[in-house]
Amino acid sequence: MAMEEIEAGYWVPLAEYLELKQISSSTARRRIKAGQDKAQLRKGKYYIYVLWGSSHAAEDAASSLGQAKRPSMAAALLVQQVDDLRQQVRSLKQENADLKMLVQAYEAKLATAASSVKQV
Repeated sequence: MAMEEIEAGYWVPLAEYLELKQISSSTARRRIKAGQDKAQLRKGKYYIYVLWGSSHAAEDAASSLGQAKRPSMAAALLVQQVDDLRQQVRSLKQENADLKMLVQAYEAKLATAASSVKQV
């Protein structure tokens, strides 16, 4: 089984994406429709997936937005990434707890079956 290459990136709100790439909303819609960019609708707000290192996204944002906005945009991107990672951790913790419960159930069933075989 072949492993897919995972591309690392982060999700940004549409407005920040437009500033980051310095494009219009119609251009962004065309790029999404053509499959050039990934988009998700979350709670009524669109987010676009930006790859880390793709055309030096952080430097592009810093230079296009100027010094004043640079820290807030970087902070917003980090907060978004942290929120996504927290959600993944919660999901994985729940999955892990479910699997532990399944293992305990199967171990109990196996113990019962083993004791009934010994009695025969």
